[in-house]
Amino acid sequence: MSILISTAMYHSDNFKNILHFIERYNGKVGAEIFPRFDEKGFEQALRECVPALKQVDITIHEPYFEVEHTADFESAAYRKTIYRLSSMIKYGSVMGCEYIVYHHNNCAVAPEDREKLIKTSQDNLYEVSQLLLPYNIAVAVENAGTLSKGTMLLSQEEYISLVLESPCLAVIDIGHINANGWDMERVITALKHKITAYHIHNNHGKYDEHNRIFDGTLDFNRFMELYMKHTPGAKLVLEYSAELADKEEDICRDIDYITEIISNADKALA
Repeated sequence: MSILISTAMYHSDNFKNILHFIERYNGKVGAEIFPRFDEKGFEQALRECVPALKQVDITIHEPYFEVEHTADFESAAYRKTIYRLSSMIKYGSVMGCEYIVYHHNNCAVAPEDREKLIKTSQDNLYEVSQLLLPYNIAVAVENAGTLSKGTMLLSQEEYISLVLESPCLAVIDIGHINANGWDMERVITALKHKITAYHIHNNHGKYDEHNRIFDGTLDFNRFMELYMKHTPGAKLVLEYSAELADKEEDICRDIDYITEIISNADKALA
């Protein structure tokens, strides 16, 4: 098990704040890089952090912006997606990235287009896997999208089936599970041998708010029970909103709480 902080809450001007957690926890807390190559100054900020990031556990989340895996291979959107992927691969290979998080889609889904979009995104998933193969970087498929935004391409059972049929790993976003009304225990038990990480945050059961672990209706302690029982080796990635970017002490309290639960469980087994 390792705890990572997602840089999704940062922009170019405060990206380097991720180093505060790395320093505070003496390298025991890593980072999931959320690339913002579309922002001026981001790549320079990332480049300056590479020496420190190379020393800790690193994963990469695909950019949410300018990446769309339901885009046809002939389209400009697909070419831009592959261009952004190439930028991520460059840094991922240098930093020792274990996996890159894959979203089947980021766009809204019209019901009449679902089957076609699923097929295209599955074809894209194969292409991405092949691109990453020479770099020994895995692909981890996230349960992306929310009902409130009309972006949920895959139902709970479709997601489970696609992951089980794929050679790829799984990243389970528990906030999305809560916002979409999925059965957390069902998803975790069905995919426990495929789950490499969780995105952890909370919400009030409808919108993807990315709140702290106890700020919402998701039973975080129940999640930790399921986590310790079924997937104790999976990474825990705190994926908080930009509103929490300057709340470092609060984030550290969440890290310490999680660490204590895991430590107490380990002691009980000793």
